[in-house]
Amino acid sequence: MSGKHKQPHPGKGLPARGVPASPPPSTSNTIKSPPSAGARLATYENAMRNLAREMPSASSKQVLAVLVARDQVNQLRDEGAQLEAADVERLAKLDGELSDAAVDIDSIHRQELAAWKRSMDPESERWWWSLHDLAASERVKLRPRTALFATILLGLSFAITGDTVGQLLKLAAISAGVVAIIVQASLTFLTGSVLTESGRKWALNTLGGLGVAKTFRDTKVTVMAVAILAMSLLAWWLLPDTIARYYISRGDSYSTQKEWSQAIDRYKRALTLRPVDLSLHYKLAIAYDSSFQFDQAMDEYRAIVAVDSANASALNNLARLYIIEKTEDPALRLLDRVSEHLATLPVEQRYYVFKNRGWVKFGLQLYNDAEDDLRAALRARDGPAAHYLLGQVLEELKRPEEANPHYEKMLEIVAHQPETEAELEPDWIIRAQRKLQGGGK
Repeated sequence: MSGKHKQPHPGKGLPARGVPASPPPSTSNTIKSPPSAGARLATYENAMRNLAREMPSASSKQVLAVLVARDQVNQLRDEGAQLEAADVERLAKLDGELSDAAVDIDSIHRQELAAWKRSMDPESERWWWSLHDLAASERVKLRPRTALFATILLGLSFAITGDTVGQLLKLAAISAGVVAIIVQASLTFLTGSVLTESGRKWALNTLGGLGVAKTFRDTKVTVMAVAILAMSLLAWWLLPDTIARYYISRGDSYSTQKEWSQAIDRYKRALTLRPVDLSLHYKLAIAYDSSFQFDQAMDEYRAIVAVDSANASALNNLARLYIIEKTEDPALRLLDRVSEHLATLPVEQRYYVFKNRGWVKFGLQLYNDAEDDLRAALRARDGPAAHYLLGQVLEELKRPEEANPHYEKMLEIVAHQPETEAELEPDWIIRAQRKLQGGGK
């Protein structure tokens, strides 16, 4: 048995008798035909859907699947395939979705995108391999209407800032000029960051480095333009007033120290920023008055009265300067205007009105009327100026024995209340002392 050859079993190895052998498989049947346009688009679409589901934390593998699928779609052109209208619309929609996702993809896979681009070395039309470059433009892309709106806002900001700078430059001060230059330079810089692409890219890099922004587009540009306008309005509203208040404070400090030239300088600077501030005009008038610059003081008092015709303090002080200049008639007219509202005035102001009325009537030689007004002043307040003037009136009325006690009282008040010396004219103390010493006028 071992030397015999076994016959092959039909169906195992050799064909049975009478059954022809099968021809070898044709080579053409083993090569698959290329996928159709629809199949490639479906692959691309599926890859996009998988990517969208995982965003913003999609893996690099999912991103690469999208790019390869898009490459395969692009090969249809090289193969001469014709896309139908529906396929073109489908492709455009998918490409739009990929473009929109470019920023998010670049944010998480920037290094991989650069590596894939180097490896593929794509032609310029194969844009999907250059998502990083596309993302860079998309991050700062601006709609025309946003650019127009931002331009309008920034134009308003420039106009407002120009007005602010003009006000500061009126001060003719180095500090104000420096502030103005800083404001203008800052606004110009911010404008460049909003309206130019390079500026927006710089702003994006800065914000991105801080981890607070991935894009610098319409919303952020609008917010920035509005913020610049708001800052310009705030500077226009606060900066001149803040500087004016600083100068007023310095002027008040110099006035307290009786450094009148310094006080006048500070008040004048403040007035360039607050030209209609009547209280500031009054401070400046007092400083001029106290430094014996009577003409300038009268101009300031007149400016106050021109706006506020019932301003008792300005009217009263202006009348006093007319009295000093020996022009009693206009002084008396001013005091009559104040006297119309005498009952409504504080006691301190009533004192000065009665004192000045007595003084002007003394100059007009209406001695009895002068005595009445000066005694009314002393009923309002026991002031040294009224005592001195009453002493003068009593001498003219030939009652010298009544005059000396008033001179003594004047000197006593000034000795105990030095601040009251301010209401006296410069030579009144010396003249009173001479009167008491029997030295005549």
